[in-house]
Amino acid sequence: MREAWTDERLDDLNTKVGEGFAQVDHRFERVDKRFEQVDRRFEEVDRRFEQVDQRFEQVDKRFGEVDERLAVIDKRLDRVELRLEGFDERLGQVNERFGQLGERLGRIEDQFVTMNEQLGRTNDRFHAMYSALIAGLFAVVAALFGMVGVLATQL
Repeated sequence: MREAWTDERLDDLNTKVGEGFAQVDHRFERVDKRFEQVDRRFEEVDRRFEQVDQRFEQVDKRFGEVDERLAVIDKRLDRVELRLEGFDERLGQVNERFGQLGERLGRIEDQFVTMNEQLGRTNDRFHAMYSALIAGLFAVVAALFGMVGVLATQL
């Protein structure tokens, strides 16, 4: 059986439905605002990508210029290479001399390592002696204070 709705109930239902749709409309407005913010961000990202594209075009152009320069340099290096072929023997001799120098420097380095170890031991000994001296000095000072205390009590 169907129930009869009074005008008052229908008005109340109409009000609640209206309020519900108003809330939905408000939420859609908030969502629309968020989408507008996202759209602005995407527009900014697009603008930045366009700037990056322009920079890449400039870089491509510069690479073209660099390629041309490298071709000229490559030709020059070919000529230098021909000149250097005669220097191989001389460089071998220089290389031997540097090898000998390296051996000498290795021996000097070994001597420095030995000296460093000796200095380390000397430093350890000095530190031990210094610590003992300070401890002795403190003992003497403590003894003097003790003697002063004894003298003070006798006076």
